[in-house]
Amino acid sequence: SLDGGAISFWIKPSAGPILSISNTKNYNFCKISVDTTKVIKYEAHNFDEVLVDLKTKGGSKALKSSDWSHVVINILDSGISIRINDKDIPILRAPNTENARVFAIDIDQADYFAIGRHEDNMTTNGEFFNGQLDEFHIFERELTSAEITYLYNVGKKSCLPPLTKPSRCNFSKFKGRW
Repeated sequence: SLDGGAISFWIKPSAGPILSISNTKNYNFCKISVDTTKVIKYEAHNFDEVLVDLKTKGGSKALKSSDWSHVVINILDSGISIRINDKDIPILRAPNTENARVFAIDIDQADYFAIGRHEDNMTTNGEFFNGQLDEFHIFERELTSAEITYLYNVGKKSCLPPLTKPSRCNFSKFKGRW
């Protein structure tokens, strides 16, 4: 079951949802997104209760839309941590919330899982990611600092420089659940 672990990916973002797990019939969801200021947000709602509402501090200083960045989000019993390009990033909490372990298992009656799209009963046509994602992985356990460094160095040295024309996926063209 997905009650914790790690999410790792390379991103060249503009804005929008990166990962979404939700119940499309109500307002239950866990969503990772990036906003136009390049802040990564981690949100989880269960009906009217906000379970988690976190965002990275620093925005475009850590994540740039013109460069590929490696992101790892560890979901631990002690809360959520985020590393961008092998550096720990400070996390800000919304007022009256805490940094708690929340993931897929915590979303009551989840019936939707998507990369690059978010849908719940409040969205009419869904929200879509604008940018590029690559090497998206979900792990059933926390990644160690050494493993994160390894993934960053492998991607930086052997995967990204040869890319001259990365493949693009326009998520807005997908109409159904996939």
